[in-house]
Amino acid sequence: MNLDFNKEEFESLIKMVYLGNWMINANKEENGVEKYNLVQDKVFSKAQELNLSGVIEEHENKFSLSEEFKEKAGVNKIHDEYDEDTFWGELVDRLAMKEFSKKYSEDEISKMSIEERISKSAEFFEKYEKEIEDNGLDNINLV
Repeated sequence: MNLDFNKEEFESLIKMVYLGNWMINANKEENGVEKYNLVQDKVFSKAQELNLSGVIEEHENKFSLSEEFKEKAGVNKIHDEYDEDTFWGELVDRLAMKEFSKKYSEDEISKMSIEERISKSAEFFEKYEKEIEDNGLDNINLV
């Protein structure tokens, strides 16, 4: 299989492969991650072959993005934004569902249609979205 990329497209591919591999492997043990690392190394090795200077670094036949490229391409910024968005979204979701599950029993919830669940849980999502938007973590306390 042959794919033709210009320099900009190939740099985008490198960025996507790195971010995808990071997402897949970020919270995993070593078991099962090697196949993704091999794909990443294969793509990254092509950057070496194409002499894309400053993009890829090689250490002991393993390839990684250079810090220079990560900064230039905004990779670390993408990581940070993803983590930030995920944190706030998950916090709202989990607080809302916790309160929804306190108000309605498992039996009541199981008898609701999807539309009814969405409608009845919406007030909790809206409540926590507003709270987080207005106050961040200031009013969140563990008991």
